[in-house]
Amino acid sequence: RELGYLSQLKYLYLNSNSLTGTIQRELGYLSQLKYLYLNSNSLTGTIPMELGLLTQLNRLDLRSNSLTGRIPTSACKNNISTLLIDEGIECDKL
Repeated sequence: RELGYLSQLKYLYLNSNSLTGTIQRELGYLSQLKYLYLNSNSLTGTIPMELGLLTQLNRLDLRSNSLTGRIPTSACKNNISTLLIDEGIECDKL
């Protein structure tokens, strides 16, 4: 949960770390985050709406987890140039 306090963090690579549980909502408060790699873990649950707060996010990789739901509309409309997700996960539409 302390990750949410790292407001100047720009790159977060947590891929292939055997992480379990859900994606923490606090990640949405990393206002300067450009790259978020959570792929190749054992994450479960839905994708938090707070990821839509990441207006600087350029790359998002959520592949190879057991996530459900949709990428928040606001995240899909931001500057994401690389969006890597598993089949069945889509961007939320208005």
